[in-house]
Amino acid sequence: IDTQGNFITEQSFEDLTSFDKYGLAVARVSSKNKFRYTLINKKGERITSLSFQKIFPFNEGIAAVKKRNKYGFINAQGEMIVPAIYDKVSLFSEGRAWAKIDGKCGYINPVGNVVVDFEFNKCKDFEDGRAIVYVNARKGGLVDKEGEYVLQPSMNKFLVFSEGKGVIRDSNKKFYFIRESGELYQGFYDQAQAFENGTAFVEINRKWGVINNKGVMIISPKYEEIQRLDTNLSLVRISRIHGLSNLHGKIILPLDYEYISYLAGGIIRIEQGGKIGYVNTQGHWIWHMKE
Repeated sequence: IDTQGNFITEQSFEDLTSFDKYGLAVARVSSKNKFRYTLINKKGERITSLSFQKIFPFNEGIAAVKKRNKYGFINAQGEMIVPAIYDKVSLFSEGRAWAKIDGKCGYINPVGNVVVDFEFNKCKDFEDGRAIVYVNARKGGLVDKEGEYVLQPSMNKFLVFSEGKGVIRDSNKKFYFIRESGELYQGFYDQAQAFENGTAFVEINRKWGVINNKGVMIISPKYEEIQRLDTNLSLVRISRIHGLSNLHGKIILPLDYEYISYLAGGIIRIEQGGKIGYVNTQGHWIWHMKE
């Protein structure tokens, strides 16, 4: 329906997703006692001439689709731009998607051309022009968008790579960071997360802290949980008590609250003892605690 409550689709569908930023929704239809999926626009018109077993979310204007148990891609006009010939695919990221066929994966571009040969056992999405690839079940390395090795596949349990730094888990289940040159950061951790906006969360002896992109600890490991809320704000927890800190260690809200959640528009909801309040990302009250 439109905002006046008028129906814009003549056909009834078995199910519908929300309209995305391209003005498209995935509609489920019945066909010979089987469910199939198509795309409709905001006029209620089908824009795909084909029906699919599945349509995945659009990313970079392209969506993966499943047809006859194989995978390909369509564009936002509903046109098949990469035929459904692959055993498995990812979403597009930085103009590349990995695809798998006959047990090997490589990368294709938005018109379906192979840009990185199908020679890997495992492929991950591109980020900052780099992607992690595995040549066997254990050894990971980095390739650029043309398929050239940036780092030869020699890293055991190469988990993620972002902002020029990767996270590795060694045979002792310790985590450490590595640069794309192969140079190791000093220090091992019980757990470590990927860098984001120049900082990364690390765990030592069941306590979480924050390091900067030089590997320097800027928040010492003292929290039982730390969760990124935006570019410079994190939720912190000790026992069941929550607070807010910036990513330089300054406390924005003291650890006094039972529950904190991040809402849209930089608004943070606080709960304590049956009372609810709201603050902004600087910790200033928008609505003081009330029943």
